[in-house]
Amino acid sequence: MVFGIDKRYEDENGRGDTNILVKVDFSNKTVKLISIMRDLLVEIPVYGLDKFNSAFSYGGPKLALSTLNKNFGLGITKYVVVNFCAFEKVIDVVGGVEIEIKPEELEQLNLCIKELARLAKDGYVPLVKTPGTHLLNGRQALGYSRIRKVGEW
Repeated sequence: MVFGIDKRYEDENGRGDTNILVKVDFSNKTVKLISIMRDLLVEIPVYGLDKFNSAFSYGGPKLALSTLNKNFGLGITKYVVVNFCAFEKVIDVVGGVEIEIKPEELEQLNLCIKELARLAKDGYVPLVKTPGTHLLNGRQALGYSRIRKVGEW
């Protein structure tokens, strides 16, 4: 299981924003990915009905796995947690990611990048100046993944 969490501060668990079940079949050399919707209503042990991403917030990866296993009859024991910092580092290690930035995404992208720089407290704000296809570094790609609205809504 891969949990992409929105952890911003050391003293919080964060929420499981991106939850992907990964099955690797070494015999057939295939990988299957299933996204578990963060807003999926599930029974969280001890806490009752709530959105799936709340399980991570309440009890970290162990409670999130327990919730997934209980609700879907699975037996998952292994997981990876990727927070904001790890996401940035992974993208930087692979040399960036090429993404087409639409004109209506540009403002929100740069607002997200500025928020990430503020959270990291390092002042590094690599803004994207124009729409079009860009090779984004880790902070820019994370900013892009954090866009929640574009255009007029």
